Amino acid sequence: MRPGKIIAALFVVAALAACATPYRESNALVEAFTVPGGYRNTEVQPGVWRVVFSGNGNTTNETIQTYWLYRCAELAIEKGFDGFEIVSGSPLVALPDFGATPSGSLLHKTASHGSAPIFIPMYGGPPAILVQRVGDIRLLHNPIMPMAGKVFDAAKLKAALDPYVNRKKCDENNVCTHEHRYLRESAAGDGKGA
Repeated sequence: MRPGKIIAALFVVAALAACATPYRESNALVEAFTVPGGYRNTEVQPGVWRVVFSGNGNTTNETIQTYWLYRCAELAIEKGFDGFEIVSGSPLVALPDFGATPSGSLLHKTASHGSAPIFIPMYGGPPAILVQRVGDIRLLHNPIMPMAGKVFDAAKLKAALDPYVNRKKCDENNVCTHEHRYLRESAAGDGKGA
């Protein structure tokens, strides 16, 4: 390979490394050449799935939580269910942290969401940092009785999150800071929640 092409390739890799993890399935082959992270899900018992979203060191907690919830809703719909209940994992945060930036304190980020940093050695450079949200969900059929921050109608949640997941991104390709009304909705639709 010519030196000019090698330098150009290194600039592309460096530019990608400065971005947050996009919403996608975790794939080791793709991650070897681009930004690490993504979602994975595994059925741990009938109707109960462990959903993981890993973000790199540039991915905000708001992005990780938004992508994790979106994947939960998407999974429920894909499997022919109408909703889901969070049965384990760290609590959801209903208000955005307007003071946090992607380059903010990793300890603050991980402590506020109960996630843990994972250091992954990469050849030829410093370790990459992955921050994860891991939780188990139980898939549900109708009738769904939404409970703030705990039980969700999958189609409604997916529709509420779609503008943040699939449209314009903000700072370092993270989801734009937004009000998390979808975490405060209850079955009565009163907007009260945990």
